[in-house]
Amino acid sequence: MTMGVCIMTWKEAKQGIKNNVVVGTDVNTVKKNGDPRSTYRIVKFVLDDGYIIPMGRGYYMFVTWEMLEKCWRAMNNNDGVYGFKELREDYPGYPRCYVQTIRRIFEKAGLT
Repeated sequence: MTMGVCIMTWKEAKQGIKNNVVVGTDVNTVKKNGDPRSTYRIVKFVLDDGYIIPMGRGYYMFVTWEMLEKCWRAMNNNDGVYGFKELREDYPGYPRCYVQTIRRIFEKAGLT
């Protein structure tokens, strides 16, 4: 998937995420008809080092600032092409839905 190339610094991007992704933000992927794919993936906690997002009943994803920065840099170093191969390499146990959730965080923050 190709996204627009972000021309801001990581510091600016991080501030954009902090301003727009707060407790209660829905980071679900959506179906073509606009309906959410899940009733989960709504930001539950904002911590100093990242976000905790429910991914299913009793199952949570911890999205760290380090992870977000790595993905943001990978996207920008690849002319805005979103894939985040680096995330999958560094966090091999993370399922595809984690990559999609990070993409939605960037979308909510206006970075893509």
